[in-house]
Amino acid sequence: VLTFIPVAAAVGSPLALLFLIVIFGDAIRNGRKARDAVTAKYGAGASVGITSYAFMRALLPRRMRRPPPRVNRGDPI
Repeated sequence: VLTFIPVAAAVGSPLALLFLIVIFGDAIRNGRKARDAVTAKYGAGASVGITSYAFMRALLPRRMRRPPPRVNRGDPI
């Protein structure tokens, strides 16, 4: 709907692109942190594929994740 208003489209499109870049950047950062944590705890062999798994989990809202989270928000891991 906002694309029909030239001023809103001129402002909204770059903001949406920036928002997507920030989301993907945060998901990549979370994936790397998860890989480092798994490598530190279980070794390099166990961290294969954890980056992509954490990346995909970070992109989904918490209620839509399957399998559901086992840890409540704020609980120590």
